[in-house]
Parts: sequence; structure tokens; C-alpha cells
Amino acid sequence: MLTINPIENIHIDHLRDLKWQKRVLVVNTGDSIEIKKLTAVYYKDLNDRDFVVIQLDGHEAYYDEKKMSRRFTKSLLKKIKNVDESDYFILLGKDGGVKNSFTKGTEMRIIFNQVDSMPMRINEMRKKINRN
Repeated sequence: MLTINPIENIHIDHLRDLKWQKRVLVVNTGDSIEIKKLTAVYYKDLNDRDFVVIQLDGHEAYYDEKKMSRRFTKSLLKKIKNVDESDYFILLGKDGGVKNSFTKGTEMRIIFNQVDSMPMRINEMRKKINRN
């Protein structure tokens, strides 16, 4: 499986450990095959936008099919407590805030467009252009 923006080199015990480093896309599903397909099809787009894809299965969080610590899961659940439980995608920005949530039928293009319209992402794209 292709791992999106590996977090092995970052000590992750709480959601705030990803703050200012990664965007988090929470996928509310018990089906890890869906996560594999999503990350394979959209690998380049997810990687380019510094995404970490977290699978939320009830009250358990997984990254790359590995169960996250109880402390991490608890911090994630606290962060998204006001999000409708039926939403399939939950977008967290690099600032750690919930940016939006989306139903299961939402196309990834819509999520990417929303991220690309955020000031921090616009700045990242400008820096990337200036480096090339």
C-alpha cells in the first residue's frame, strides 16, 4: 500500500502532534479497503497537499491500517465531536481546526478545491512555484 505522507518520523500521540505539519482527512468507515483505494487513486494529490489519511472506525482511529494510540483517538474524537456522525470525510487543516465535513458521495476534487482555496495552501503553492 502507498503511504500518504508518512508520519513514522513524527511522534504521534495526540492530534496536536500533526499541527502545522499535516492536513488530516478523516474517513469515517470500517472498510480499510476503501482507504487503500482512496490513497492509491489520489496518492499524488493527497501527498502534494500534505495530507495524512486517518480511518475512523467507530471509536478507533487507524493510520496505514495501524491502530493509533488511545490518546490520539480520544483527541481526534474530541476535535470532531460537533461533526455529524454520518459524514464520511472530515477535513482538518494544518492549524488543527475542523474545516468542513462531507457526505460519502463527495468527489475528492471538491475537497482538494476547498484546500487549494485556503490561504496557507495558496502560500504553499506560491513557494513551490518560486522554487522551480
